[in-house]
Amino acid sequence: MPTIENFNDESAAVSPFSPREELSAILKQESGRIGQVHDLLEQGKSQLEIAEELGIAPTSAPSYIADYRNAIDAILDGKVPSPSRVVPTARKLGSFAKRANKKLSKPAQELFSKNYDIILAARNSLEPTVGAYSEQEAEEAEVNEIGSLHVPGIYAFSYGHYLDYPVDLSTGNTLTKVGKADDVATRIAQHRSGVRTHIPEPLVTLRVYEVDPDTDLNGVERQFHRLLATAGHQNPHATSNYGRSEVGREWFLTNSDFLDQIAAALNLKTSFTN
Repeated sequence: MPTIENFNDESAAVSPFSPREELSAILKQESGRIGQVHDLLEQGKSQLEIAEELGIAPTSAPSYIADYRNAIDAILDGKVPSPSRVVPTARKLGSFAKRANKKLSKPAQELFSKNYDIILAARNSLEPTVGAYSEQEAEEAEVNEIGSLHVPGIYAFSYGHYLDYPVDLSTGNTLTKVGKADDVATRIAQHRSGVRTHIPEPLVTLRVYEVDPDTDLNGVERQFHRLLATAGHQNPHATSNYGRSEVGREWFLTNSDFLDQIAAALNLKTSFTN
């Protein structure tokens, strides 16, 4: 079977794929979770099999896999998801465009642009009340699900503004807090309660990675932070207070896919996804 090359190169051969096949082949080569989910779906794996292979808790698997399936269907066929999932799907397509566009032949670029425009039009047509209701509904579901996670782990959260308007448009990376807790449910509830008076929007928990109780939680957090820093994902706004404390030390300029890859490398189970 032919392999995908950079068909924008004038010296490259004409793509042996149809535009849709080319998009599918590029998806298969994606190193992040969207590529893994696409590959496993093509293998005919069930939802539970995919969750097990990717280290996703069964309770989080339906929404996690559905979000990536929505993005895959949108990339390949311009399929519009339910109103509550249009915005995250548009985000994923924006990230895919930055990574993949230069690898696509002109016909594949045109197909992707057409499908992306369909999703953007669906996003732009959302009624503000639908968006507000979806956010409230999502926050309630998040609070209920995380409320049962009285486990040690690494958590990541951000705010809607940073998710809707990534700090680094070229990569899709945005400000995300990555911390640890002996009791994740209690710690996130404390964060959520603490921002009520000085943040104009609720926090959005993105991931919870469960750490075995017999494992050194502090050591896992140090590894997590070191890998983020090594990849250049440090918070550009972090400041040192003469060695006594550092503002924004646990905030990083990163994305959920990258966090998932670190968690996989550290053999952590994903207990919550958003």
